[in-house]
Amino acid sequence: MYQKRKAVIILQLLVICSCSQNLWSPTGLTFIGGFKIGSGQGSSKNDYARGTLALDTTNNSFWLAGHDTQSSVGVFEIVDLVNSLNPDDWNVAKNIQDFRNVLVGSEQSMDRVSGLFVQNNEVIVNAIEYYDAPADNTETTRVIRDKTDLKNSVLSDWYHLEGRAKASGWVSKVPNEWKTALGGNHIFGYSSGQPIIGRLSVGPSAFIVDIEQFNEDVNKTQISSTQVLGYSLTNKIGGDIDLSNSGDDRSNKLWTHLSSAVYGFIIPDTSTYFVIGTNGGFNSGVLYKGTDTSGRLCGGYCAADANDYSVYYWLFDVNDLVDVKEGTLEPYEVEPYQYGSLNSTFSVGKGSLKSCDYDYTQEILYCTYRNLANGEYSRPASMVGYSLEGTGGLVLQRFGDDYPIEEDTYSELESNAESSGESNSGSDEVNGSVALYMGILSIVVLVQL
Repeated sequence: MYQKRKAVIILQLLVICSCSQNLWSPTGLTFIGGFKIGSGQGSSKNDYARGTLALDTTNNSFWLAGHDTQSSVGVFEIVDLVNSLNPDDWNVAKNIQDFRNVLVGSEQSMDRVSGLFVQNNEVIVNAIEYYDAPADNTETTRVIRDKTDLKNSVLSDWYHLEGRAKASGWVSKVPNEWKTALGGNHIFGYSSGQPIIGRLSVGPSAFIVDIEQFNEDVNKTQISSTQVLGYSLTNKIGGDIDLSNSGDDRSNKLWTHLSSAVYGFIIPDTSTYFVIGTNGGFNSGVLYKGTDTSGRLCGGYCAADANDYSVYYWLFDVNDLVDVKEGTLEPYEVEPYQYGSLNSTFSVGKGSLKSCDYDYTQEILYCTYRNLANGEYSRPASMVGYSLEGTGGLVLQRFGDDYPIEEDTYSELESNAESSGESNSGSDEVNGSVALYMGILSIVVLVQL
C-alpha cells in the first residue's frame, strides 16, 4: 500500500501529471463525535451565522463569520469531539477573540464575508456585496494583518482579485505536486447561489493565485489570477437550471438556481478537485416566488417540494484544470467526472451547508451548517465529526429534535452518484483510471443547533 502510494508521488514529480490514474471516489462515512460552539461577543454573535470558516491549526482554533448581515468575524477554540449522538453531551467551544466588523470602510458596500483563510500570521478575508445589481464591484479582499490581536489589528486596503466575485469565496492550498503544473500555490473559488447570478460562476470555479501578492510589503492592490474552472449563464455547467414545475426537461442533475458550492480543494495524493455544496429542485422542480409543499411563500427561488434539497459533491480531474491553464480547454468545457448527492439521513434545508476548510495535517474537513435545529441561542453552530476510510466519501447527518438517533439509522452514500452518467458502483476504475488513493480521510462538520 505504502509503495503504491509512493510510486504515484514520484510519477507526479517526474511527469507533472500522469496523475489521472489517481482519481478519488467517495463511498461512505462514520460518525466520530461532535462539539457545540458558544455564542461569542463583540460586534456580532454566532447566532444566524453566515458560517464562513477558516482553520488555524497552529493555534488549535478557527475563524468564523458571525451573523449574516453584521460583516464580522471571531475566533473560537477547537475542543475535543464527543462520541455521542446527543448534542447535550458535547463540549462547548469558547469564543477566544471577540467578533469584529472587518468590512467597514468599503467604498463599494461590501457586506458579506464570503471567504476566510489563515496565512501565517495574517487572515485573508474575501467579501461580496449581497445585492450588487449592476454587477460592477471590483473590491474583493482585505487582510487582517495580525491574527493574534483581531481587536486592534490593522486592516489592509481593499484588494481587487482579477476574477472579481467569481473568485471571492473559498481559499484552499494547491498541493506541492501540482504547483508547477497549475502555476500557483492557492485556489480561490466561488459559485452562484447569491443574488445577481450574472456576476457569479454558474457552477464551481477555481482561480489559481500566488498568495504572496497579499503580503504587506508587496505594493499592489490588483491581484492577478489564472482561471482554470468557471461557468456563466451562457456556458453553464449543466443544462436547464430553471427546472420549473411545469414539466421541463429534468435530465440536468448538475446545477439549478438552488445550487451552491461552498468549498473546493485538491485532495492530497490524488488528481481530484473535490467540491462540496448543496443542490435542490431536481425531483420536484424549481419555483420562483411560488408556494412550496410546506405552504411557505418563497421570497425567491425554491424547490417545489420543501424536502427536495441535498448536500452535493462534484469531482473534477485536476489534469483538466491543467489543460485549461495551458490553453487546450476553456474553463467552461471542464466537466466533473463524478457527482451526486450525499445522503444526510434527515432532510437538509435550502442553504444549510455554509462553508468548509480542510486540515491537511489531521486529514479532517470542517464544514459549517445552519438551519438544522435550535438550541439555547438562535441556531448556534456545533461541530460534528465523521471518519472516512478506503477510497472514501462522506455522508452528512442531521440532528433534529428527535435525537438521540439509533446508530443503525445512519445510511451509506446514495448509490445513484453519477460518473459520466453512470454509477461508479465501487469499481477500482473511474473513467478508465485506476483509483490508487486509499489512505484514511476524516470529515468534521459544523452544524447549527
